[in-house]
Amino acid sequence: MKKVFLSLLLIGLAIVAYRLIPTINGDDEGVVSFKVMDESSTLIESELTFDETMTLFELLDEYYDIKCANNNYGIDDNCQERPMGRVILVIEDIETDWTSSFFQIRINGEPSNYGVDSIEVNDGDDIVFMIQTPW
Repeated sequence: MKKVFLSLLLIGLAIVAYRLIPTINGDDEGVVSFKVMDESSTLIESELTFDETMTLFELLDEYYDIKCANNNYGIDDNCQERPMGRVILVIEDIETDWTSSFFQIRINGEPSNYGVDSIEVNDGDDIVFMIQTPW
């Protein structure tokens, strides 16, 4: 009985060690595909690399000139953090205004239920900001 228990314990420890090796070696880097699109064309398309666990906001802030909504949904050049999270209105020179157009975030082909502050990017993700109209 002790041998079975010790065998299971060693197997469990081996699995935990195997899972921790990438973290210990700093292998938290990856590449994501990023696009900004409207109904008819791709406006921005690039591959973005990251070194550590990052949110989507942190990744976009590192690579692009972005502007967010202020409390009144006007443009905030500083993208200050908001209690309900940031809303990106501008990426480079592509601007939305939240009332007649907005960015819909799609991760791996699926609309996201979360905002840019809550989405952690993963290696191989396909991220699309699709310009949408509310109606």
